Amino acid sequence: MPTRGLAQWQVGTETTWGTAVPMTAKLMGVQEKSYLQAANKSDIYPDIRNSLAPSYLAGLEQTAGGGELEMIATFEDVAYVFDNVFGQAAPSGAGPYVRAYTAPLSTAVTPRILTCTHGNTQTGGGIYKLAGGLLNTMNIKGATGKPTAIEAELIGKSVAPGAFAALSDRTVEVIMGMPWLIYMDAAGGTIGTTQLATTAVAFELETKLNRVLAWSMDALPPDSWEQNPWEGSLKLTLRMNATTKTEIDAIVAQTAVYQKQVRLKTTSGTKILQLDFAGTLLEAPKTYDDEDGILTVEMELAGTYNTAMGNWLAASVTNSVATLA
Repeated sequence: MPTRGLAQWQVGTETTWGTAVPMTAKLMGVQEKSYLQAANKSDIYPDIRNSLAPSYLAGLEQTAGGGELEMIATFEDVAYVFDNVFGQAAPSGAGPYVRAYTAPLSTAVTPRILTCTHGNTQTGGGIYKLAGGLLNTMNIKGATGKPTAIEAELIGKSVAPGAFAALSDRTVEVIMGMPWLIYMDAAGGTIGTTQLATTAVAFELETKLNRVLAWSMDALPPDSWEQNPWEGSLKLTLRMNATTKTEIDAIVAQTAVYQKQVRLKTTSGTKILQLDFAGTLLEAPKTYDDEDGILTVEMELAGTYNTAMGNWLAASVTNSVATLA
């Protein structure tokens, strides 16, 4: 019978959306709550026929695929996520390599479309592949004493039986919850200037891509996908101290919108992950909260275009990977 510990995830990069390809990389850091599933839709149609039965008529209305992907973030594999979300990046540098990403404004991204394969080769198990895999949400969480985590919702054209390639584990480095440097600057200032030293406890960056599958009457599976405007938010959990009090005082006394630019940056040797976010505070936080007995403030910003930043969301990852398989 299949054993959970012997499951794995592999991916390959598609040329044409929805046309599955062989696997080229084994993902590292995938967590057990990840899964793939068919997203098929059927319905029953009651009609008037001198009967109290719920229905006699039923139909398969459409087919598709989807799933959830939860990962421990690593400096190496976060690029697969970013390439799918922001569009495939061309790395600069000659080792380490830098991949830079920005949220789309007037032009939709060209994502690294993934065929995702998940399963178990044990007797009684199964291997299934999602063709046309697109991340539709991306949630990045960091906290003291914990590894940084990525949670994502997947949509795609179809799920079908698949096959693994003979792929080896790769050496990766976990992005821990410490040290993350958090900077918060005025909306019109220079991002990355003012560090919230000894203040940040946790962060949660949530991005909703609002990608939708599109069906035509030709067939049951979707024939394409479309991009709607993105949404995003950044939640910061801050220890209550003199730095935080200054921000709370400004919120309490505000006479205009409270907007900030925030940079989150972690470094390990030559490896770097940087997240830039600009947003607006929609609701004032509680003046005191609690995080494991420590007085904190939880502040949430809604993604907002920032003139100084030229966007509202950007990211970059620096690692030793020249080419993503």
